[in-house]
Amino acid sequence: MLRNFIQIALRSLIKQKVYSAINIVGFSVSICACLLILLYIQHETSYDKFFPKSERMYKMALERIYPDHRTFYAVIPHSFAYVMKKDFPEVENTLLLNGPANRVNITYQASDTEIRSFEESYFMLGDTTFFDFFDIELVKGNKQTALRKPQTVVITEATAKRYFGDTDPLGKVLGGDVGEFTVTGVCKNLPENSHLRFDLMGSLDT
Repeated sequence: MLRNFIQIALRSLIKQKVYSAINIVGFSVSICACLLILLYIQHETSYDKFFPKSERMYKMALERIYPDHRTFYAVIPHSFAYVMKKDFPEVENTLLLNGPANRVNITYQASDTEIRSFEESYFMLGDTTFFDFFDIELVKGNKQTALRKPQTVVITEATAKRYFGDTDPLGKVLGGDVGEFTVTGVCKNLPENSHLRFDLMGSLDT
């Protein structure tokens, strides 16, 4: 029975070649388009889901009301964080982030004759609660103390490789446009599906 159905279908396709080709091509294109759309949606909805506490984290935005329109801003006054925690008991904790700063020149004095210099576009500052919010693995350093002191910085593995090669970056000093920062930690590189992107995370107390 199944063999007969297949033979009838093949004869119909061969008999009407142009019509069959149009239908097959159209059907194939439709399937490909649907698959691409599904993959895009899956990627977009996966942002920051790898953080264990992602469902409990919220980013504050500022809505400024003008006489004839309203505008939203991603940057808000830093004092809002303290007010939120004080006035809303359901807020467990707050995190202040600054940046990323673009086109920041960072240098490392590798030796008396060699200075490694790179223009960084993802230099950020975060307060001591950063690793309480974002469970990013540190391959070197201590999460509890890494950003506790001013002029300290946590860098990604890729950044550590760029400045220090295979040598241990802990305790090394980076200089440049933002002053001197001592490396206190090295973290895993973040995946692409994250709105949080940094190569260097300095202490906000700086």
